[in-house]
Amino acid sequence: RGPHGKKPAVFLFGDSHAQMMVPALRHAVSRDYAFVYATKPMHDCFHLASSYCLRVGLHIKRLLKPGDIVAMGFASWKFSPTVIPPAGFKGSFRSLDQYMRLIRYWSEHTKAKGVSVLVLGDQTVMRNAGLLCIPSTFNPNSGSKCARTRKWGTFYARKLRSKLRDLLDKVVSNVYFFDPRDLFCDNSM
Repeated sequence: RGPHGKKPAVFLFGDSHAQMMVPALRHAVSRDYAFVYATKPMHDCFHLASSYCLRVGLHIKRLLKPGDIVAMGFASWKFSPTVIPPAGFKGSFRSLDQYMRLIRYWSEHTKAKGVSVLVLGDQTVMRNAGLLCIPSTFNPNSGSKCARTRKWGTFYARKLRSKLRDLLDKVVSNVYFFDPRDLFCDNSM
């Protein structure tokens, strides 16, 4: 909470897709907020109450003060039954419903304390494995093999975005959604 313990804090939890946001989020908020994160790859706190998830949740709840932000992020492929190549990832609508319950839970728990909830969106899955997408002197155009069209990016995780928008518009009032997808998509493809 800063040298005098007076700053509000951003508490981030989630999987590796939340972890990838740590440097940017820390940079964006560090002047005005303390920043704390507890991310764990392949650990879905929306599925089950593991000892790790319970410990993180209890710790965050204990430290919350008015003006704080609870941020969360998970891989969006986990919320779609579509197989996503090249890795073959596949989620489920059941996971999507569990995630909506988790967001609602945090909204209900934090609202009375004057705390906001930030749901971090996810990037569109690349068309090729990550290492094959890095341009090199041997393959300077490798990035083009990994690009997805805006149409595909819009289709991808549309059910997640729709349910989340519905939840934010009709149910919760202290939850905000940051969707980085449009930052990296244009109409050129």
